[in-house]
Amino acid sequence: MFSLMLITFVFILVALVLSTWYSIVKIKRNSGSIGPWIALIVLIAVISVVIYLGIKYLK
Repeated sequence: MFSLMLITFVFILVALVLSTWYSIVKIKRNSGSIGPWIALIVLIAVISVVIYLGIKYLK
């Protein structure tokens, strides 16, 4: 059960990091738009929450 939770945690974290990378690429291409900046801020907040909850529940 622990390994399944760990695999799920790592998968979600990798997906969020890749989404953040894609958002940064979008910002570099179209720096005048505010939408990618909001998406980037939300993704960073979600990554922080996922890391916090992952550490809390995987102990």
